[in-house]
Amino acid sequence: MSSIIFPGILLVNYLLLKSHTYAQGISYINLHFYYKELFFDVKEFKTRGLLISKQHLENVYILSGNLWGKNTFNISKVTYKSSFNLMCDTCLGKSGRINILLSDILDNCIQIIGPQYDLLQYLQKFMNSTKTAIFQCTIEFIYDETPDKDRFHLSKTGLFGIIFLTTCIILTLLVCVGWLVISYYRRLAYRRMKTKLRKALAHSVQQALETSPVIIFDSKNNDNPNLDTETICAICLDTFSDNEKLRRLQCSHYYHVSCIDPWLIQHQSCPLCSQSVLDGLIPSVSEQVTTRENTQQRSRSSSDLEHQ
Repeated sequence: MSSIIFPGILLVNYLLLKSHTYAQGISYINLHFYYKELFFDVKEFKTRGLLISKQHLENVYILSGNLWGKNTFNISKVTYKSSFNLMCDTCLGKSGRINILLSDILDNCIQIIGPQYDLLQYLQKFMNSTKTAIFQCTIEFIYDETPDKDRFHLSKTGLFGIIFLTTCIILTLLVCVGWLVISYYRRLAYRRMKTKLRKALAHSVQQALETSPVIIFDSKNNDNPNLDTETICAICLDTFSDNEKLRRLQCSHYYHVSCIDPWLIQHQSCPLCSQSVLDGLIPSVSEQVTTRENTQQRSRSSSDLEHQ
């Protein structure tokens, strides 16, 4: 059963994660930079980036400033954060892709996947320049509206499938729990019934033992002819000694009292002839059925005579 439940739970989690990824909707970001320094012409360049998590990044440029309009960011300060504490053209140019963080605008970093040379050059130039330079960035979010085969589209049918699969898993779990509870109570009832039956049999055997005679063995006494042929206890295989207590069963077999009493409590029958010691004390099922049928026949015959 667990081989069905756990893969179903994993499938539901997979579908929910895919639907959450699709809900983000941003494919990439276009960045349009403007750089203007006093007595110099305006320098424009474009690049492109992806949103990534800002955790565990070794190199990142932090761009501080304020938002002007809807998507224009005026950059007032650029700082570089590196785990290596290095700040040179060589290491920055060969460190891989550039990561930038627009402070107070986006929670995630932007990893540049487009042209990087101009961006790296003017980021360093703005960091070393005076306050007269103007540095702006226009942000354009590009949403993925084209169908993607590798991405799961959570439609109404997909949502219904998730709900249906979750319901099936819950129902399966409920059935398993119910089956376990029912099995437990059945076993508990069986154990209780077995314990009651064992106690009832032990009580009946105790009553039978109270009616069976106990004699003191005497090798010189010849009043009991069976003792002449049976001088050995069939349970412990020891010979009878003088002054030992022996119990005589209904089948005229003799045993030590200390041997036969525990035996009868467990087996309720003679070890030699297998005759039950409960005969005459507890009627059998066939006797009960015969007695009931005879009683019913007598009542029917008496009712017929009354009608006649």
